[in-house]
Amino acid sequence: MQKSNISTLATLFLTAAALLGYHEAGSLLQPFEKIFGINSLHNGGVRSEWAFFAELGAIVFTGFFLAFFLPLLKPRTSLLMVLLLACALGSAALSSQYEMRGLRFGYAILLLFAGYYVSVLLSKRQEAEPRAAIEQADSSREADKPDIHEAAPHIQPLPDAPASNISSPATDATLAESTESIVSVAGELSTAVEDVETAVPHVEIASVGQNTSGGIALEPVADADLPPEAAAVLQLGSFALMPNPVSGPFGLVYQGKNAHGQIAKIYTIPLAQIPPHEQDAFRKRMTMYADMLGRLSHSRIARVLESGESADIAYVAYEEIKGTPLSEYCNKGSLMSFQDALALIAKIAEAVDLAHKNGLIHRAIRPETILLSHDGEVLMTEFGLAAIVNSGGDGLPLEIIPYTAPEVVFGRKADGRADLFSLGAVFFELLTGERLIAGDIRADLFYQITTKPYRQISEIRPDLPEFCDILLDRMVAKLREQRYQLSVDLSDDIAMLLYNL
Repeated sequence: MQKSNISTLATLFLTAAALLGYHEAGSLLQPFEKIFGINSLHNGGVRSEWAFFAELGAIVFTGFFLAFFLPLLKPRTSLLMVLLLACALGSAALSSQYEMRGLRFGYAILLLFAGYYVSVLLSKRQEAEPRAAIEQADSSREADKPDIHEAAPHIQPLPDAPASNISSPATDATLAESTESIVSVAGELSTAVEDVETAVPHVEIASVGQNTSGGIALEPVADADLPPEAAAVLQLGSFALMPNPVSGPFGLVYQGKNAHGQIAKIYTIPLAQIPPHEQDAFRKRMTMYADMLGRLSHSRIARVLESGESADIAYVAYEEIKGTPLSEYCNKGSLMSFQDALALIAKIAEAVDLAHKNGLIHRAIRPETILLSHDGEVLMTEFGLAAIVNSGGDGLPLEIIPYTAPEVVFGRKADGRADLFSLGAVFFELLTGERLIAGDIRADLFYQITTKPYRQISEIRPDLPEFCDILLDRMVAKLREQRYQLSVDLSDDIAMLLYNL
C-alpha cells in the first residue's frame, strides 16, 4: 500500500478519534446522534465506564482493517467485508442501548465507509497511472520517430524468399478480414484431425527433458529412433561430432568440437524437408544469417561459428552457452516474482533490439531458447534458425507454433514485431505458469493465434498489477501495427514501471 493511502486513512482515523473525544466531553452533534445510533440510553440508563475504551478500540480496529487488510482483498470481497463489519458494529451499538451500556459505534461506522470510499478512489488513480505513463511515452515516440519502416530500413525481406511469404501493406491491412478463412478451415480440420496431420508437412519432435551437457534441455533420442544418416555423420565441417544427439526444432542437434577447442551446439536441417524450388533461397538465407550472426557481438546472444552442408544435411553451429532454460521457471511451483520477470523481459528486449538493428530476426523465441546463467545473466540461442528455414504456418514445428505471430501463420513477411509477439507469449508464461496459446492440434493453435481473444494475466494472477495486462496487450496484439514497434520501446517502458514501483 502506498504512503498516500496510509496518510489519508491515518487522517480519517485521527479525525474520528478526535470527534469521539469531543463527543465524550459534550458535543453539539446531538441532532445527528439518533441517525447513527449514538443517542442517549433508553429508560435513563447510565453509560458503562469502559464504554469509551470499547468505542476507541472499535475505531482502532477499523483503522487497521482499512489500512492493512482491505487493500489485499478483491473489489467485491472488500465491499462485502465492509458491509458485514458495518452491520456488526451497528448491531452491537443498537443492542447496547437496550442493555444499558450505551456503546457508541457510529464514528467507527463513519470511518469504515469513508475509508473504503477513499481507498477505492486511490486504487483507481494508482491503476490509471501506469497506463497514462505508457500512453504518454507512446505519444512522445510517435512525435519524435518516423515510420517504423523508414526508421529501420535495414530490416528487409529475407533474400529470395518465396513470393507467398511477402505481403504488401494492403494485405497487412486486411489481416483481420483474413482470419475468417482461418476460422472456416479450423472448423473443417477439427472434424478430421488425422487427415490434417497427414496432409500438413511438419517435423515430429521429442519431448522436452534434461540435457546434462549444458545448453538447451532436450530429451535424447533413443538409438532405435535415429534416422539412418545420424549414425553415418561423424563430422560436419570442421566440427567432430559427439554421440547421443538430441532432437531439435528442425532436425537433430549435436554437440561438436573443432581443432581450436571451440565447443558448439550444431543444429541440423535435412535438405529433404526443404522443397527443391526453395533450396537456393534457403542456402542464401543460411549464408547471410550465419555471416551476420558471426559478426554480431552481444554478450546475451550466442554467435554462429560455422554453417554449411554435408551429405544432404545443412547445419548451423552456434557457440555453446551453459545455463538453465527459462522453461524451468515457467511452472506454477517455480515462478519468479513479477519484478524479476519484468527485468528479464527488458534484458531480452535490449538484446533483441540490437539484432533487429542489424537486420536479424529470431522468429522462434520461446522459453527453451532463453537460458539463465549462474549469475542471473540472460542468454539467447537459436537466433535466426527459424528465419533461415523460413517455414510458414503449415511447416512450423509444433513446439514453435504457440509462440508464432499471426502474420507468420498467414505466411507473410516477418519483421522485429514478430519477435515481440513471441516475447509476449514468454512473458505470459513466466507470470502464470501457463501457455498463452495452449494445445497440441495445429488447426486449433492457428485459430487461437489469429482469431480467438487472448487471455489476460489478471485472469490467472489477480494479485499482479494491472500494467502487466497493459504490457501483454501491447506485445501480442494480433495486428502488428498495434504492437510495440521497436524492442527498445518495450524495455524503456519496463524500466519506467520498475522505477516507479
